[in-house]
Amino acid sequence: MNCNCLVLFSCLLAVNTARAQDAIFEDNFSTLHIARPGWTSVYTHLAPDTMSISVQPVTGGPVPFAATFELKKDAPASTLGQASYIRSGPIAIPGKSFSIEWYENIVDGFGGPVFELWDNVGAQPNDRSGKCLEINRGPMYLTLQKKGIADVQPGWRHFKIAVDTTTNTCDVFYEDMDKPAASGAAIDGHPNTWDHIGIGFCLYISPGTHPTQWQLGGIKIAETKAPPQQP
Repeated sequence: MNCNCLVLFSCLLAVNTARAQDAIFEDNFSTLHIARPGWTSVYTHLAPDTMSISVQPVTGGPVPFAATFELKKDAPASTLGQASYIRSGPIAIPGKSFSIEWYENIVDGFGGPVFELWDNVGAQPNDRSGKCLEINRGPMYLTLQKKGIADVQPGWRHFKIAVDTTTNTCDVFYEDMDKPAASGAAIDGHPNTWDHIGIGFCLYISPGTHPTQWQLGGIKIAETKAPPQQP
């Protein structure tokens, strides 16, 4: 089946010597809602009896609650090309480098939502441009800009992107947050402003897909800085 669409990202040079600072953006969905001001778009093009996006409790996972895309019945033919997504509002980046991390329950046999990173986002739901990074995840694959970088196993998994805005490059981490699965990858597209970024997770499913859930949580964006030099 076709995978799905989700957006997410990031990079940082010399990431092994960097340390994360206070969170710039964080959502563990403990309010039980996916809502403003953090998220400006929570939408599905599918009928309400086919797809829902909500917060659900998690049993036996690394997070207590998760944003949940739930396919309630076999996907009809009209599902083809129809997206379901959550997208953040503008997130100001104070420094030159930042990281984005999250947990996701990889479903055996199904691709997950595509992670999206945008580098120019406004306050309104569709006020965004400059999608500069996509990461696809699913059983046995992790792709960055459509290039495979790791074999992902089903179950709850930990992902991180570290972005260096001075070089427009990123490192991508899977499970091991100290050793990148890919490093120094170029962030493509166009001159990046990095004033107000946005992230998103966008899911596409194929007609005939059986009912299932895709869950993600523990989302955190943090400024990253190199530690002070030792005397």
